[in-house]
Amino acid sequence: MNRQQILKQFIFALPAIFLFTGFYLTKSSPKILVGITISFILFSIFTLNFKEIITQIKERKFVWLLWIASLFAIISKEIHGYGNGEIRVLICLAIYASCIPNSIISLLKKHLNLLIVFSCIVSFIYSFSYTYILDLKREWPINPIPYTTFSASVTIIALYYLIKCNTMKYRLVNFISFSLGFSSIIISQTRGSLLSLFIALIILFLLTPIKRKLLIISLVLSATFTIGVLNSEKFESRLEQTKNEIISIKSGKFDTSIGQRLQIWQAGYELAKSPTLIGLGDNYLKANEKLFADGIIPKEAVYWDHYHNQYINSFIKHGITGLIIVILFMIIPILHYNKSRNSELSLLGILVSIVYMVSSLTDIPFNQAISLGFYLIFSFIVTSKNEKI
Repeated sequence: MNRQQILKQFIFALPAIFLFTGFYLTKSSPKILVGITISFILFSIFTLNFKEIITQIKERKFVWLLWIASLFAIISKEIHGYGNGEIRVLICLAIYASCIPNSIISLLKKHLNLLIVFSCIVSFIYSFSYTYILDLKREWPINPIPYTTFSASVTIIALYYLIKCNTMKYRLVNFISFSLGFSSIIISQTRGSLLSLFIALIILFLLTPIKRKLLIISLVLSATFTIGVLNSEKFESRLEQTKNEIISIKSGKFDTSIGQRLQIWQAGYELAKSPTLIGLGDNYLKANEKLFADGIIPKEAVYWDHYHNQYINSFIKHGITGLIIVILFMIIPILHYNKSRNSELSLLGILVSIVYMVSSLTDIPFNQAISLGFYLIFSFIVTSKNEKI
């Protein structure tokens, strides 16, 4: 393969590479993704066959959902509001997934383990830098909750590759990757991401052959012990905070992180009694204010950016249609796994899907550009045809 062919492959793969690495280094990454996608389009005009692109779109059902979600987001934006970051990510992914050649998808699958290694490194560097070097605690430029949903995803993937590989060299690399990704979550003190990783670990354990179950237990325990010792203060403080919050709720005080979420969910539950097709959009605040005026919810549950629950948030802000789109994104990797049980990529797809499903109980990963970007590119890759790598 000559240099020109290598350069061509790199340009075609660049948006995907960015979505595994550089996308998680700056809050402005969705705008950078737009620039990369535009460059990709200009390059594709001179290298791709239009009929071939149409054929690819017809064959790639995940692309259909991307375009439907993009169209819905644009229409919602015009009617009552939709996040700019999410729209950018959806449209960029729809374009990229429509045009990327099958040969490049196969190449990405072949080097997926390497991409995950870099993802784990990036997640650790980002969390460590802002928490310890810049001493910003949890006040990162990128919200640590959706960020560590990404961290939990790459961590569980790294663990899968760790138990799968047979050589000491690759096992060591993946153990370090797993430890770095896990450390990112611990450093952030994000309980929802830690819970989602734990549930995904259980699923991986259940779906793994018996002879490798002991390996999973020993690796996870050793990594947890090591990271726990290094971050013992954070473990203890977060555990103590959680205990105190539960005690406060039992005594009728809801001025805590968990308590406020319960109040916000109550507001969402009340609004969900009157479902709409496309949701309330930015008008949800007026609906919250009315609930408060009627004495149904407390004032503390009114003025929030979202409902801290993907299912409630999608149903209220984006209606029945928005919720269906989110659920489809969640279950496509699971449906693909049922059809391709012998494929390692389909198993990885279900693990990441589980991470996002659980994270969606306390956050909105499908309405945060950072977490949405990783899920879409990863799910597209693992659900594409020609899975041999």
